Amino acid sequence: MSNPDSPRADGEEYVLNDDAVVERVADGELPLMDQWTDEVFRELDQLQNRRGSWGHSFSILIVTLVLFGAAQLVQKSAANLGWLVAVLLIHESGHFVGMKLFGYRDVKMFFLPFFGAAVSGRSHNVSGGQTAIVTLLGPLPGIAIGVALGTAALVFHNESLRSTALLFTALNGFNLLPFMPLDGGRLLQQVLFGRQRHLEALFQATTGLLLAGLGFGGGEWFLGAVGIMMLIGSRHVFRVSTVAGQTLAELGDGWRASGEFEQIPPAMARCILQGVRSRFPQHLSPKTAASLIRQIWDRMHVNPPGAAASLALLSVYAVSCIGALVVCAALILAGPKPAPAGEQETKSALAPTTQSESTTEQVCQIVAQQMRVDRSKIDLGVSLVQLRADELDFVELVMELEDHFQISIPDDVARAMLGTEDWTKGAKNVTVGKLVGIVNERLQQRTVSVDREPARKSAEKPASN
Repeated sequence: MSNPDSPRADGEEYVLNDDAVVERVADGELPLMDQWTDEVFRELDQLQNRRGSWGHSFSILIVTLVLFGAAQLVQKSAANLGWLVAVLLIHESGHFVGMKLFGYRDVKMFFLPFFGAAVSGRSHNVSGGQTAIVTLLGPLPGIAIGVALGTAALVFHNESLRSTALLFTALNGFNLLPFMPLDGGRLLQQVLFGRQRHLEALFQATTGLLLAGLGFGGGEWFLGAVGIMMLIGSRHVFRVSTVAGQTLAELGDGWRASGEFEQIPPAMARCILQGVRSRFPQHLSPKTAASLIRQIWDRMHVNPPGAAASLALLSVYAVSCIGALVVCAALILAGPKPAPAGEQETKSALAPTTQSESTTEQVCQIVAQQMRVDRSKIDLGVSLVQLRADELDFVELVMELEDHFQISIPDDVARAMLGTEDWTKGAKNVTVGKLVGIVNERLQQRTVSVDREPARKSAEKPASN
């Protein structure tokens, strides 16, 4: 049974005091209802009348959080998983609060495995300035927390605070990069490029291409895939903006005279559907067509901020970008610095006991940095199993020790630490203490080799006549 508010073939239900639509129906510009159009409006009714509950939204958050956590475990970043989730929750909570404050509808928070988290909602009768503020409310609180933690870390010389501050600042600063769909790209689109449909589509296509290059070039395949999606979606954005602009031009300035509608008036929906038929591929399913009507209706309500508001928003954006960059640089420079190789050799020759103690501390710091855990959690009894390291982590750790101490650890020595060919069983045998012992052994062999070299050359030198 059809909804009583749905359009009817006689045209009476779509009028709604909209003279422009009435004239177009009378002149035959808008076709009468057919079966496909009737199905489109049924889908649109279902789409508009759908209301999510708090329980449903919370379930989505929990399920996606579990999937995100599992994905991070696959990527071998379990050590920082708790702090990473905290950073993302604070970031998205800023968006969530802003959307609720400005009257967004159907607001949901969810996690995206391998990528991060997001908040979705419908902005109805929300000004362009308020939309931009919602965008900034995500990264700015996180950067502020990073600055506060970083200041405390520098004052109290706390390495754990420094690492946490860097995580807050770096992730939120990354979101300010001017690429779609990051917050920085969305802000620039809302304030600048969204004013003109060609610039809007060109900006999304260009930033999508750059993001794909950065993602695939840096080994972040998911980020690269997102860039490709943005590039492909730029054509869709252009079509939606085009239909929205044409519909607004046809309706004129008085189309809102009868009030603001939370739901799309049937007469307006018919005008939009006519644009969908002309601009989008034929043979659209009724569900897809209904979704496009909704997107175009939302696009018709987009109103970029004025000149003064735009300047203020862009100033806040620029200051935030520069601030995040400066804070990240300061925190990185304040991190632990390895001692020069020459200094290590001097200590080896003059004070073997001191050198051994220094080697232990340096190995612990290297393990902490490679496995991304706090230094306080590393002692000589900790094994690679407890650090959740895999075989690749072990190889990278050995290479880092070789580079840092200027030594060579042969493959057979590394395999001997495992005690078995089975990595799962052998990883528990590799402790930080065993790594320290191997490094000290190789340092001692290097020192003996250096000491013997002059004697060997002197013995090989022919006696002078």
